[in-house]
Amino acid sequence: MGGANAPASMKKAAELPAWLATHERKKTGSGKYLVAQDQKTLHKAANDEKIQDEFLRICEELSEVPFPK
Repeated sequence: MGGANAPASMKKAAELPAWLATHERKKTGSGKYLVAQDQKTLHKAANDEKIQDEFLRICEELSEVPFPK
């Protein structure tokens, strides 16, 4: 998200893909939430598969576009 409440600058956001491409995957990992080359902690609900399924169900309902199963 952008605007005055964004967690980092646009410059840092633009640097992140290059930073990820030039660092060892073992150091940066995969499936992590990164902001300005710093790992952040996800909300615990983000890893809850029941909540993920409910979110997708709501998205399907609102968009009327089914997700592949």
